[in-house]
Amino acid sequence: MLSTKWLVLWSLWAARLARQPTAPVRVSSGLLRGSIALDGSHAAYLSIPYATVQNRFQAPGPEPKWDGIFEAYDENVKCTQRLTSSIIMGQEDCLVLNVYTPTSSPRSPLPILVFIHGGGFRDGSGSPFLYGPQYLVKHGVILVTFNYRLEILGFLSLGTKEAPGNAGMKDQVAALRWIKRNIRAFGGDPDNVTIFGESAGSASVSYHLISPMSKGLFHKAIMQSGTAMSPWSFQFQPLQVAKSYIQQFGYTTGNTSEIYKILMTKSGQQLMKTRVPREEGDIVLSENIFVPCVEKKIPGIEQFLPEKPFKLISEGNYHKVPIVIGYNNAEGYMFTAKENATTIAKLDFYKALPRDLDIQNEEDKRAIANKLKEIYMGDKTISKENIVEFSHYEETRLRRHLPVSQNGRQPPGQTRFF
Repeated sequence: MLSTKWLVLWSLWAARLARQPTAPVRVSSGLLRGSIALDGSHAAYLSIPYATVQNRFQAPGPEPKWDGIFEAYDENVKCTQRLTSSIIMGQEDCLVLNVYTPTSSPRSPLPILVFIHGGGFRDGSGSPFLYGPQYLVKHGVILVTFNYRLEILGFLSLGTKEAPGNAGMKDQVAALRWIKRNIRAFGGDPDNVTIFGESAGSASVSYHLISPMSKGLFHKAIMQSGTAMSPWSFQFQPLQVAKSYIQQFGYTTGNTSEIYKILMTKSGQQLMKTRVPREEGDIVLSENIFVPCVEKKIPGIEQFLPEKPFKLISEGNYHKVPIVIGYNNAEGYMFTAKENATTIAKLDFYKALPRDLDIQNEEDKRAIANKLKEIYMGDKTISKENIVEFSHYEETRLRRHLPVSQNGRQPPGQTRFF
């Protein structure tokens, strides 16, 4: 009798862990089925393919089609990225998205929140492990998260048809286009889409505000700690970056065809393990080298970014939608925490000037570096003991679109973008 009771109790407990499928939903690729959350609050449709990676370094191909019912419950798809110096995870064909919908029956189509993950364009994913729906779907919205290609696989630019640049941003556009086509099937309103993101995700939102490819795909935007105006989020000399990168494999060439052929012989693991060493004295943010860039105009290729962000913004070439911009206090702490005793001892304001400052006169460059040192450090030498003071300089480099006070901190309530 006792064993029977335990069997019943165990069965009830196991039933709570068993996957409860949703009714099938038809999207442009075919039928798919998700899962109901254990607490019954929402339905989750995970790892839905929104496009395919047909050619490395190029824009994504069309979404795949399938027969039967696609079981959308695998949350482990990630794009190739570096976890540690020796551990590479993910896969190259990684373009999937997740849709989370409230289980309550709405009277009208629900607004859509589309989150773009951060990670310096180097790592991260839309996985529910970090970016789940619990805090949002209860407010009557649909949440969508997604993956996009990272690092060199997403942001190599040779200015050629084989590698025009911004593949990772074009992945994001493909995800937004998929949402516009299909979100009604989940009870969503394709004419009420808000894109939001943090760090590189925030910079991505900023890029969508100025990209002709993104027009009409969203209606509101929220940026959290990053914009296209941040020096770490823009690639100023993509060909030089590519040349520096292949030197790590022992090659010296500026020929774009040769560079492309070299990189196509390398596995995703090899590409992610290889890094261009930062210049001695520069800060850790300088290691972000494969990020969005201006693309050359190539026949038959859509340009995600035709001009520099500053030029587009200053000329009023951006999508006029409601925008919210914010940041966290003392964000520089996160990056100075990544410095070690060796790099801290070599930090130098002159060598750590933002890479978008084109100062030809050496005397002026040195004077600017000295003035920055005076503002942020006074007469102190950068050390482990006062690295927190230096972190305020890192904060300024993180979000140079914001005003800076004399002590290096951001005055509250004065955020601006345009």
